[in-house]
Order: sequence, then structure tokens, then C-alpha cells
Amino acid sequence: MAVEVPTATSNALICAFTQGLQDGNFFKSLTKKPPRNFYNLLAIVEQYINLEKAREYKNVVFGEKRKEQEDEDAFSE
Repeated sequence: MAVEVPTATSNALICAFTQGLQDGNFFKSLTKKPPRNFYNLLAIVEQYINLEKAREYKNVVFGEKRKEQEDEDAFSE
């Protein structure tokens, strides 16, 4: 459930967002270098989303190549 706060400051939005995060690389990066404002936070979020998508794609592509190689090895024995 979302709560609308019409006069929320950028710092309040950042605090509210970070309170819901689990401990991990993203959270650690925000604590090491806090965002300047909420729009900067959104840009950082977008970068991490793109990074996760790239990792997933890489795992799918290399996972398929690995399976193909295993299949070829099984047939050549």
C-alpha cells in the first residue's frame, strides 16, 4: 500500500526507500556514497536494474552454451 505525502522532502523519500532494502551490494553502495537527491537515487536504481538484467542474460546465454557443450561431449564419448 502506497502512502501519498505531498510535501515529502528528497531526504525523507531517500530514507523511506532505504529503510525497506535488504543488506546487499545495492544497500552497501548507497551507504558508501549516498545519493544527492531522489532523482539521483532513481538513476542509481536504474543502473542496478540494468546490471541485474545483464547478469541474468549472461547466465542464460552462457548456461545454454555450457549445456550445448556438455551435450556435444556426451555424444562424442
